[in-house]
Amino acid sequence: MEDIITSGKKLSTKFHVLVNSLKKDIYRRHCYLCQAVYSSHLSVCEACFWDLPWKQCSCLRCGLPIATNRDSSLQSRLQYPAVGAQFPIEKVEVGQHFFRNSCLECTAAPFEFDRCITPLTYSFPIGEIIHQFKYQKRRYWRYFLNDMLMLYLKAFRSDLYDDTDYPAPELIIPVPISEAKLFQREFNQSHGIASKLAQAFAAPIAHSAIVTRFRSASQASLSRSQRLTHSQDAFQAGNQFARIRGKSIMIVDDVITTGSTANQIARLAKQAGATSVEVWGIARTPKTGPTQ
Repeated sequence: MEDIITSGKKLSTKFHVLVNSLKKDIYRRHCYLCQAVYSSHLSVCEACFWDLPWKQCSCLRCGLPIATNRDSSLQSRLQYPAVGAQFPIEKVEVGQHFFRNSCLECTAAPFEFDRCITPLTYSFPIGEIIHQFKYQKRRYWRYFLNDMLMLYLKAFRSDLYDDTDYPAPELIIPVPISEAKLFQREFNQSHGIASKLAQAFAAPIAHSAIVTRFRSASQASLSRSQRLTHSQDAFQAGNQFARIRGKSIMIVDDVITTGSTANQIARLAKQAGATSVEVWGIARTPKTGPTQ
C-alpha cells in the first residue's frame, strides 16, 4: 500500500511539474517594452512592470502624485502575477500612507468631483503607450492598460471602498468624444476602460447619459489654461441623463490632465442628482508649475 501511495505522489509531482512547464511555454513571450523573453500573461516583463511610473502616494481628492518620506512600497501591496495565475483578490489592511485626503492643489481648484484615482503618472513610458494606443491604432496596448488598472484596483479596493464610508459606484459614465473624433479614431478609449471597471463593480454603463457638444479643437492640442476654458461648455445632458439621479457615479477617462473635462461632467452629474462622483483613469498628469 505504501508503495502505491509513494508512486502516486511521484506521479502527482511529475504531473504538476509538467503542467507548470507547459504554462511557462504557453505564456513565454517577448516584453513589449524591452523585448526580453519572459513568462507571464501580461504584456511586459516583471522588471519593466516595476519600472512603470506607479504613484507611491497620491491625493484622493484630485489624484495628483504626492512626494512622501514615509514607507509606501508598492511591492508590499501590488503583485506581478505569477505564470498562469489569476489576479489576486484579497482583502488587505488599510494603507493610509498610499493616499492622502487632500493636497494644496485641491484648495486652489474647486473640483466638482469628490475623488480622483489613477494608478500611474503620465510620464515615460505610459505617455508613449497611451499615445500609440489612441493615435497610432496599436490596439494591443488596450489589454496592457486594462491589466494595470485591474491589478491596482484589486490591490487597493478595500482601502478605497470596503474600509471607508465612500460608496461603490452604481453607474459608470465613460468620458464621451465627438462624432468627428470617433470617426477619425474609430473607437472611444474610455469605453474599454469603463467596461473592465463595470465588470469589477457589477455596475451598469450609461454611454449616453452625458454627451459632447461640437468641439473645434482637440484637448491634446490645447495648453493647460485653454483646457480649463475649453471644457466649460463641452458637454451636455444625453438621453440617459435621468439615470444619474440618486446614484453614486464613476466617470472614466484614460488620462486626467487638468481635471477640467472630468470637472464639467461631474458638475452635470451633480446637477442631475448624483449622490457622489468619483473619477477613475489610467494616468494623472503631474502639475509642473502654477496654472497659466
